[in-house]
Amino acid sequence: MNHKRRYLVFIFSGLIFLSGWAEFCQADPVGPLVADFADTQDPGKFNIQVFPSMPIRTGEFDQKGSVRYLPSGDRDYSFAVPVVPLYGIVKDLEISGEIPFIYNWKSQSGQSAQEGNIGDAALKMKYRLFDGGEEGWIPSVSTIGRVRFPTGKYEKMAPEKMGVEKTGSGSNMYTLGVNVGKWTKKWQVTANLWYNLPQETTIDGVKTREGNFWFYALAGEYALTEKWSVILEFYGQEQGKTEINSQSVDNSESRVLYVLPGLGWEISKKMFLMAGCSYPLLGKNNAHTIIPTLLFNYCF
Repeated sequence: MNHKRRYLVFIFSGLIFLSGWAEFCQADPVGPLVADFADTQDPGKFNIQVFPSMPIRTGEFDQKGSVRYLPSGDRDYSFAVPVVPLYGIVKDLEISGEIPFIYNWKSQSGQSAQEGNIGDAALKMKYRLFDGGEEGWIPSVSTIGRVRFPTGKYEKMAPEKMGVEKTGSGSNMYTLGVNVGKWTKKWQVTANLWYNLPQETTIDGVKTREGNFWFYALAGEYALTEKWSVILEFYGQEQGKTEINSQSVDNSESRVLYVLPGLGWEISKKMFLMAGCSYPLLGKNNAHTIIPTLLFNYCF
């Protein structure tokens, strides 16, 4: 019950922020943190974004959505730093990459291990179908295509390291999606719906394929002053069953939904910083993870 009350406080606080303050806004919104903008980079413009985050696994959601928390004294942390360069190729067309570094720590039953490595890299193209502009209520709409590459470590794990070596999935993954959004000087709203198709791979001699999954996100932001804004996001995924040697694994389908309240700070016209923390509202057959996140963006 305490956890439910805590989530309600976060949601209620975020909604209060997003329902007011509009008359005081003077600067462009700078978010969101997780959701993807519907608009694209201007032609010839280059941005670089760095996303430090620290996922803290506190337990597991079971088949019925209940949480089994880690035993007292056990710890399971990661530190992830994806670097994302973005470039506007021509009007309405943007390309971006993702190069992640991941460091894992784990302490279990008196044993501990830690290790870091490169994670799975990705390449994304975004094409804006319609530019809604700043005036009126018509939104911008864009489509994305993304490919994930198996550059992280995913097999031949040492048992004594308890899985901390794993930083990748071992498979390519293809993504198609749609973004819808609207922004003004005072506020912005963004929504995403992406379909992801992990490909079959062989891990330690076993043919494995993660289930296809939907990713969805809804984000809102209001500027409070010339420099500061508040952000509220909801995001999650619904994933199908994993296959081992072409056979579906029972009870391997999963889902998760997060709420993310945050703050944005426009340091200068070329630089901004965002900070927030994701809290799981519900889940099934996956980790119960709290994720503090930063985003640093620099516009060249």
